[in-house]
Amino acid sequence: MNLIRILLKMLARCEQTKSLHAPYRFCFYGYTDIMLSKSEWLEIIPPENYDRLVNRENRDSLVKIHNRPEVEKVPTLSSIQEVVFGNRIIIDVIDFQTYEGSELLIDLNKRAAPEMEQKYDAIFDNGTSEHVFNFPQVLMNSHLMTKVHGFIRHAVPINWPNHGFYSLSPTVFYDFYEDNAAATVECLGYFLDRSTNPPQHKIVTDLPKFDRFTSGIELIAFYTAQKKSHLAEFTFPVQRKYRDVTKWK
Repeated sequence: MNLIRILLKMLARCEQTKSLHAPYRFCFYGYTDIMLSKSEWLEIIPPENYDRLVNRENRDSLVKIHNRPEVEKVPTLSSIQEVVFGNRIIIDVIDFQTYEGSELLIDLNKRAAPEMEQKYDAIFDNGTSEHVFNFPQVLMNSHLMTKVHGFIRHAVPINWPNHGFYSLSPTVFYDFYEDNAAATVECLGYFLDRSTNPPQHKIVTDLPKFDRFTSGIELIAFYTAQKKSHLAEFTFPVQRKYRDVTKWK
């Protein structure tokens, strides 16, 4: 889905919330690669503004990683803030290691530091929380770091085996936030059929809160481990495909 349109929609929500004031501080979990074709950009901004977007230094690598040869620009977040939003928003990026050099190095497995509490008008989990081993702490950190009347948006997989540590059900968000002084704004389903060329997608406007549903093939994994020694303390693992940062630069 088009993240710039999502950011514009969130900006509108913040502007409608009288207790929040510009410039609005947004937080991304993970440095998000914004991959739009030129035609997609020109549906949002005029051509002269498109020309002002500054490519990230690793644009060529990212185009290959995402298999998006039609993408001319993978802009820096700073140029997006300026060109698209007129600096009405400020974007911080939280990550466990450095990709661009501007990230706040924070381990979401652990409780957010006091100085991070109530810092953000909106938090965007654009497909990061499923890669964090201590997933419940991510939800608690999201709540802690958001201002009162601010917004939290999660975009996570429902049925993507081995994409992350977890595939998640909508009920975890409904149950956690509605039981912890927050209200549901919306819960959309974005289903992608990769068996077609090009892939076909479908958006469901209201995913069931608690009733079971399926997006297609259901998979079950059976796993057995053998303990080799006793440990006094445990390590929260980093998902293996992210351990070597050089693969993503």
